[in-house]
Amino acid sequence: MIKTGEFYQKNLEYIKKTDLKLFNSLENVYDFEKKFQVVATSKDEPNLKYCENEIHSFEGANDEAHRIVSKIENCKKTTVHVVFGLGVGYLLNEIYLSLEGNIVVYEPSLEILKVTLGFVDFENLFKSNRLRFAYDEESLKNSISQFFKPTSEVKISFLNFYSRNFNDELNNVLNICQSWFSILKHNVDFFKDNAFEFFNQASRKIDVKLEIPSIEVLQNRFTSKPALIVSAGPSLEKNIEFVKKYRNKFILFAVGTALKTLIKHDITPDFLHIIEANPCFEQISNVETKDVNFVCEAYTNEVFFKQKFKRHFLTFSNENSANLWLGNRIFQKQIPNFETKGTVSYNALFSAKILGCNPIVLIGQDLAYQNGQLYSANSPYSVFKCVKNKENNKFEVVIEDREKFASEVLYPKGFDLSGANCYINSKLSKLNSSLMEVESQNGEKIPTDSGYALFIQYFQDFAKNQAASLKLYNASENGANIQGFENKKLCEIFESEASIESVEEVLQNINFSSEIDVSKVQNNIKNEVKMLELIEKHLNHAKMQYINWKREIKRARLQTEKALRNLQTSLKIIDFIYSNIMPSSPLILAICVKKISSLNDFLSERNLENSFGFQKELSDIMDELFSDLSFKIGRLKENLQIYNFEI
Repeated sequence: MIKTGEFYQKNLEYIKKTDLKLFNSLENVYDFEKKFQVVATSKDEPNLKYCENEIHSFEGANDEAHRIVSKIENCKKTTVHVVFGLGVGYLLNEIYLSLEGNIVVYEPSLEILKVTLGFVDFENLFKSNRLRFAYDEESLKNSISQFFKPTSEVKISFLNFYSRNFNDELNNVLNICQSWFSILKHNVDFFKDNAFEFFNQASRKIDVKLEIPSIEVLQNRFTSKPALIVSAGPSLEKNIEFVKKYRNKFILFAVGTALKTLIKHDITPDFLHIIEANPCFEQISNVETKDVNFVCEAYTNEVFFKQKFKRHFLTFSNENSANLWLGNRIFQKQIPNFETKGTVSYNALFSAKILGCNPIVLIGQDLAYQNGQLYSANSPYSVFKCVKNKENNKFEVVIEDREKFASEVLYPKGFDLSGANCYINSKLSKLNSSLMEVESQNGEKIPTDSGYALFIQYFQDFAKNQAASLKLYNASENGANIQGFENKKLCEIFESEASIESVEEVLQNINFSSEIDVSKVQNNIKNEVKMLELIEKHLNHAKMQYINWKREIKRARLQTEKALRNLQTSLKIIDFIYSNIMPSSPLILAICVKKISSLNDFLSERNLENSFGFQKELSDIMDELFSDLSFKIGRLKENLQIYNFEI
């Protein structure tokens, strides 16, 4: 029998500082001692037997760890090592001493973790701040997120003991790591590419937005009322008559791309959701919306704030910094937890949860290309089809009618013929590059894209988190399988449901007046303008030094010490913005993150060389940086300086 060792309390104090939940869990582990036995390897290294199985190799624990680590290649400071199973710590120690990167130890047995914390002193590892412990999916994701950087890669390692005795949990951890890294990378790339436009739109129509209530004003107003989330997938067309037949039995939340299909069949949604920052007005063009309640993000394109709706509600999803900037920093509101995950269907789903709806049913949420359809038949994007190429027997996306799509969608936006063809070709290329296969509701493999696959994961996470309180159905027949949602036909779900009172009867008795302090909003906007002017001043100084660098190189035909000093001064100013101002200012982060990150990525792989090739590449990057940042600062100043509220 084994007892808790001498280092347990010391190690536990470090854990208590970083993970109180793990601390409490370890303190509640009892009656485990008889499962352990201290043994030695053939090289007289301390080893443990757990349930009669030696954790480390009898041939040598350090040798075993060294063999595993020798196969791990291409590590860097941003690498995240996930060690499945702590054992007595040999593998962890080998990674810590031999490889760059941070380390997450996932120990499937709290009993093993508790014993090892008593026998091994982890003080140096804890002080290095390179170590986190994980013990379930939530803590694993949180630990990875803490260490994640845009250039991070995950490396997973484990002992044979753990693959033999915890194989199912090991496979689950492998899947979690891969999917979570994909999500984090997607979110970072998405933010870099779209951050400025989110803030560009969030900073417009502020005078209108401060009068619009947030969706939370409807919290639990529709408790236990069924909700139907209508998306524009092909299954919507197949079930449209059932949607119409049972219309008085649920609250209908529709995404923008499904609106015209509903209206065509004389179905008016209770809530219409559109979150796009781009001007996708074609979703509601030529449709009367005065009887529809509209829900959008704070960053949704300004054209929708000019449209006449019955009522307007805002969501401030906490994954988007533009929302938090407007809600917290400008309006100084307490923003409750709200999730959108970058997809309008999820925005509608989470809204239904906020309103207290139960059960919640999905329709048109196919998240796959069945029967060649990417979009509902009445969607302007329905001309894009997924077909199987007869020559290579692989799926590919084609467009059936270029002219129809250009006429209905692109020409009204100002595209000419050349621009329309360029847009279509680019969209085809993007759709084809992300094609993949997922499991359908009938167990077969069907084509989809990587974005839909990511959304499937989001919906599954929602189901897992809400399993105890919500009944969830997926009526998107033959679409992708979403674990946690019961696959059931629409008619089977609603045939026996009773009619419910109209949404209007509830909404007309609610006070939607705004309580935002307009004088504070005015002052907060002025402060943001001052910050923009400060960054503008720093960038002008950096640009002047950069121009002096180019002039000196042109004069001397090489990089002199004077030129190098000019360049270093310019880069030092840019780094000051990146390191000292961007982290505390969401607005400046949105403006600068893409171009300064590109500059940093370039410089991280090169020294300040004296070669013409290096100087030309750096010059192109910095020319674009100063031009891009100058434009963005000017645009946001223009957006914000127009406000002069009557106080």
